[in-house]
Amino acid sequence: MVTINPSGFLWNTTLTSSIGRYDFFDYSVNTALFISDYEEDILNSIIRYIECHTNLDNFSQNIIISHIETLLNYSERFYQRQFITRKKKQSLDFSSYGKVPE
Repeated sequence: MVTINPSGFLWNTTLTSSIGRYDFFDYSVNTALFISDYEEDILNSIIRYIECHTNLDNFSQNIIISHIETLLNYSERFYQRQFITRKKKQSLDFSSYGKVPE
């Protein structure tokens, strides 16, 4: 889990104006995001990059914000993919109805 104190750090950044476009914030907290091992590795590597920036300098805020935006973009991608794969699976399931066995 990544937690960020928004006071001051996120203020007046590109993230404050774009954060509302991520649909998964409306996702129920007790509902899982299904991701593959590969997708989990992607998210964990981005989180590790964010965690590396403990010694803050003049560039740290922009770099950390960029990594957070990347993390959110991948999360949105994986979130939206769930619905695409569910739709494909459902259409495959429904296509077998109404067929007479040979």
